[in-house]
Amino acid sequence: MEWAEDYIRRCLSGIPQSKYRERLQGELADHLAQLVEDVSRAGRSEAEAQAEALRQMGDADALDADYRSEWLRQPERRRWDLSRMLCGSLLGGIFSFLVLVFVGVLWNVMDGPLRDAPIWIFGAVLYLSSAVPNALFLRAAFRGRPDRRALMIAGLLLTWCIGKGSMMLVIATLYGHIFPLPAYNLRVTGSTDGFWTRGTIRWFTYPYLVWTLAACPLVGWLFTLNGREEKPHEGSET
Repeated sequence: MEWAEDYIRRCLSGIPQSKYRERLQGELADHLAQLVEDVSRAGRSEAEAQAEALRQMGDADALDADYRSEWLRQPERRRWDLSRMLCGSLLGGIFSFLVLVFVGVLWNVMDGPLRDAPIWIFGAVLYLSSAVPNALFLRAAFRGRPDRRALMIAGLLLTWCIGKGSMMLVIATLYGHIFPLPAYNLRVTGSTDGFWTRGTIRWFTYPYLVWTLAACPLVGWLFTLNGREEKPHEGSET
């Protein structure tokens, strides 16, 4: 029943893969089949029965809007939102790690501007390498949501907590304490000129914690400046 599958797909285009969506798919399929059977018993052809069933079901876009509104009230939706935020955090972490390795390689093979650059630049590069892919992912994940900006900011703040918490765990392991932030020394690599001490460890300072925290709402705001809300793609967004 390709015609029925296409209609059901349109009815549920704004709802992500979930138990709620699976339940609706089953209910719509059963209802369509029953309508076709009832019309066919009256002596109508198969094509006529299908057309009449669709007419009685109503406009797919209107049903999609109704189902979507109901989905946003489902407890399951909150878990889905959190899962998207965690996926964004993981994506940001992967990009940040790749950039960290890339910069570390450049540090070891290049002299001049890279080695002489202010320490805060490394922190800014690593923050943006995580925040930008994360924001792009969240913007797509929450497309069409009236609260998309708030959800994006919440996701970016969650990533900040995970990332900075992980860094503090490393500090606690190396130095036996978190605050005050330590003066990074030879315990890390045995050399104060190495990339890991001079380039990628010392940027983790109190100002860095403050400005990256403040940057999370700013990035969320910037990536939702476009006031036009797009309709979510099927199965990809709430």
